[in-house]
Order: sequence, then C-alpha cells, then structure tokens
Amino acid sequence: MRWFIYLFVPILSSLLSADSMAQQPFYKDYQVFHANGIIYITCTITQGNTCNGITLYRSKDSIYFNPIDEIAGVCGSTAFDQKYTFTDENPIANSRSWYKLFLGGEGYTEALGIDYYDVSEGYVIRNLGQNQFQLYFSNELKNRFRFNLYTTAGQRVRSEETEADNVIIQSPTLPGQLFIFELINLEGAERFTGKLGF
Repeated sequence: MRWFIYLFVPILSSLLSADSMAQQPFYKDYQVFHANGIIYITCTITQGNTCNGITLYRSKDSIYFNPIDEIAGVCGSTAFDQKYTFTDENPIANSRSWYKLFLGGEGYTEALGIDYYDVSEGYVIRNLGQNQFQLYFSNELKNRFRFNLYTTAGQRVRSEETEADNVIIQSPTLPGQLFIFELINLEGAERFTGKLGF
C-alpha cells in the first residue's frame, strides 16, 4: 500500500500541474475601443508565453483583412504578463471596422468589430433603412443629452434624454415628411440642430 501512495501522489501532482498549465490562455484582456478619433487595440500576452512578432490587421467587411501595423521580434515574457497597445490613427470613418492580431507562430486572435463615426463637425446621421436613422454625436464624457424631434410647424413629437453617443430615430408618422431635430448637452453649452426627411 505504501508504494501505491508514493507512486500515486507524484502522478496526481504532475497531472494537476499539467492541467493548470493547459488551461492558461495565451492572451487576455483583448479589446478594441476609440477615444478622440483614434482606435485603440490592446492585448496582453500571459506570463510564460512568447510569439515571434505581432501584426495588426483591419477589415471593412470582417472577411478581407489588411495589415496596418506590426511589432517585430519576440513578444511576451516568461516572467510576467506583457501588455501591447496598437493605435489606428486613421480609422475608416462613419462605418464599422474589424480588427484582429496575428501572434507570430501562435495564430490569430478573434476579430473584434467597432463602429467609428467622425463627429468632429458635431454629428453624423446614418440611414438604417425602413424610415429609421441613427444620429451619432460626440459624448466621450457620457454627459446627459436631450434629443427633441419637431414637425416643421414646431410641434414636438419626441423628446428623450440619453448618456449614450447615439439616438435611433424612427419616423413618427407616414414617410415623406420633414422633421427638425435638436440635440442639447444638459451639462454643457453644446446644441445641434438639423433636418431629417422620412
């Protein structure tokens, strides 16, 4: 019985340590976000893992990707988690883009999509079809905005508050009418107006 314990404990110990090593992901904290007109792509290679360079790819359709940046040489560390940040300072404006990383010798990360709208002029209107629009505006500080929609006669047909950076607008009546919208920053001095034709 004693030989069983001496044999069983080391085998069990090696199985548990091999199992814990197999479950550790190669990378973590992989995300894509935008701020001040720049797209940021971050990824952390976990301790004990290395790769032969990292290449950043971008796509307009999530199918065909083109390389836009790279880090050459050995990436990662055997001693600690190593975080990498890429920037896309010329993102494709007013659309959705997808990003993925190629970790040299290890393969690709998943592709992450992000919507980026250039609101440097105040706002952008995206036509969603079927009498529906999406109004994008700058709100990185998550301020409260009030959105109002009026008929051309001045009658308010919709009013709502939001802390998001967009509002979806659906035609309140039959198509073929013109409406005026107003967007007011309740925590600042910004105010935008425009017209929408349904």
